[in-house]
Amino acid sequence: MHAIGEEAEVRELRPQPDFDDRYLAEGLRAGDEVAFERFTSSYLPALYRFAASRLRGDRELVREIVQTTVCKALAGLATFRGEAAFFTWLCACCRNEIAMHFRRQKGPSREVPLEE
Repeated sequence: MHAIGEEAEVRELRPQPDFDDRYLAEGLRAGDEVAFERFTSSYLPALYRFAASRLRGDRELVREIVQTTVCKALAGLATFRGEAAFFTWLCACCRNEIAMHFRRQKGPSREVPLEE
């Protein structure tokens, strides 16, 4: 059960759907201008808010993560099967980009020899 404020926050993150997610994905793959306009006007701001809430306001990093996410998501639209909402799929892609960023920041793990 969500608290009232928490439920409102979740609603604010999600774009308002006007049409079916599969239609949107198919339109984006086909280069449809209406689908692209819908994506940029609704999904990008929501994705930015999603990333910003996880990256503690580092605006430059948020922009970088969202840009990478969008480029990879648009290139991989064929992997969207419509089993989850399009925004949910985008958020999963974004979560992966955030995780990869922090893995790269951490660097390779070092071996430390054990002493007897």
